[in-house]
Amino acid sequence: MLRRCAMGVAAAVLLVAVGCTSPGDSADTTELVVAASLELTGPSADVGAAHERGLRLKMEQLNSSGLLHGRRLRLVVEDNQSNPAKAEGQAARFAADPAVTAIVMGRCSECAIQSAPIANDKAIPLISLAPASAVTTPPESRRFVFKIGPNAADDARALATEMGRAGVRTLGLITAKDAYGDDGRDAMTREAAKAGIAVSGTGRFQNDLTDLKDAARAATTAHPSAVAIWSAPGQAGEVAAALREAGHRGGLFLDSGTAGSLFLTGPAAAIDGASVVFPQTLAMDDVIATTPAKAARTPSTSRCSAPSRPRARPGAAALPSSAAESEIASVQPNH
Repeated sequence: MLRRCAMGVAAAVLLVAVGCTSPGDSADTTELVVAASLELTGPSADVGAAHERGLRLKMEQLNSSGLLHGRRLRLVVEDNQSNPAKAEGQAARFAADPAVTAIVMGRCSECAIQSAPIANDKAIPLISLAPASAVTTPPESRRFVFKIGPNAADDARALATEMGRAGVRTLGLITAKDAYGDDGRDAMTREAAKAGIAVSGTGRFQNDLTDLKDAARAATTAHPSAVAIWSAPGQAGEVAAALREAGHRGGLFLDSGTAGSLFLTGPAAAIDGASVVFPQTLAMDDVIATTPAKAARTPSTSRCSAPSRPRARPGAAALPSSAAESEIASVQPNH
């Protein structure tokens, strides 16, 4: 499922990158270079690797399609290790290279936020796969930044709608101590209030999870009927296990950022029955019904009423609604 998401993202990224170039003469065979700073090692390595595979596969498809009129795309990838300073240095080098047409940043929100001034100053498109709203705000200093990922407000709206259907009345929040975690905490608190759901406790954890047990206790101390998790890919299983260890036996609701390798990693029992929100790029409605992937979809999946449309900056094209609508799925890991 992560691979499918990466393919959808890759298509949007490369089409935006190509769209930012002039069509030129039909005989022009100049190479179009797209430089990517991705998380190939570190806590988000599974997502970074999937993004790289998706970008390379989509690049090959575009190069063989004839759509570029004889020109070819070339992808240059460097590992930012989820380190904002390292990503900023890579962005500066990419922006200084006249051969580079556009820059792609991975899931690391702080990496994109710190690199955004470079894109603005050098007038080079920076296409971010990161979820934090600060990636594209304030718009006056993000004129050349494009955000592909879902928005925290839309995730929170979809989750609150599903919580209302499930009869949730009290909610605990547990989020990462980063820009996206803060977005999620604020958005979920607002949307829960609109749905008549009281937030009874909030826990925040470092990305290395060293304080995860304390965060789990803070989120569950008032015995909420459900807990919402906002975490990086690959962390959801461990966060869920910490909540169960803290005594939480109620529902679990996860934002779209939790999708990682094999969908959700970590202890299977802890996330069994949890609900996760995801954009349509993770869905498989266009897969032939006879494939194992299509057949494995359970009827428990329900569509949410809230669309999750990436907000494009000036000059960017928003993804079509069919690629941006959100769904809620029940997590049923194999045991």
